[in-house]
Amino acid sequence: MKKNKKLIDFSKALFSLYNEGIYKIMRILGLKIRIRITRYRKKKIAPLKIVFNNLDGNGYGCNPKYIAQRILDLDLPFDIVWLVKDEISKDDFPKQIRLEDFNSIKAVYELATAKVIVSNLRI
Repeated sequence: MKKNKKLIDFSKALFSLYNEGIYKIMRILGLKIRIRITRYRKKKIAPLKIVFNNLDGNGYGCNPKYIAQRILDLDLPFDIVWLVKDEISKDDFPKQIRLEDFNSIKAVYELATAKVIVSNLRI
């Protein structure tokens, strides 16, 4: 019984999902990701869409980069959207990532219909 408890604790350390007020907290490999839960949505959520944001559109880097890279390495069937500013070089991004302008209506639509939002800033 003690061995199973250690295994469960280890799996929770790798991945866990729980609620904290108006946020859903996801932990993946020790990284804490806060997802704001909205009460009313008018658009249908795309179950396989993940939207990434690095420092309000400042390129491909930091923790969101490594989370996205791991998803790509595992060849998971997610639609990955990255919000970037116009002046940022798009050459660093893998071709599997769809890019959207950070300051556009399309970016708002992508955020509203995403199942998961990964950001290193509070949204």
